[in-house]
Amino acid sequence: MQHYERDLEFDLILPNVKAGSKKQVFMAIGDALEKTLKAPSSAICNELMRKEEATPSSRGRGIAIPEIQLKNLSKPLTILVRLGDPIEYNASDKQPVDIICAMFYPQRQSALHLRRLSRISRLFKNEELVDRIRETCDDVSIRGLIHNPDGWMLAA
Repeated sequence: MQHYERDLEFDLILPNVKAGSKKQVFMAIGDALEKTLKAPSSAICNELMRKEEATPSSRGRGIAIPEIQLKNLSKPLTILVRLGDPIEYNASDKQPVDIICAMFYPQRQSALHLRRLSRISRLFKNEELVDRIRETCDDVSIRGLIHNPDGWMLAA
């Protein structure tokens, strides 16, 4: 169980972001990571937007998982964003998005990145868990839902 939790660790949870567009969400992510990544928030936002245009990150059911590879990153970073109100995201299922899991990973860790992406994708397939995240407004509670060994992880 501990191995599973390490792979599903979220470095930052932004529980109630107010945004009206993808760009505003990506700017909020950039603002949150500016000091950690030692890069301007606009550069982080622009890279997320560039990747989004090339490869849309919507996974359906109101969830998006954008991911970018960064040269200067020494370890993977994963950020969970829960929006206060869903936004239009050009999703294939036409549903607005309200949960965004942004993944940042170093160039030399593609195998680890793929394993984390697989586990995070599986995490968000649990509809009960996703509904509970949508009902929760603070990062401590969301983190507790994700790491609850008596809940969704036994069935996953």
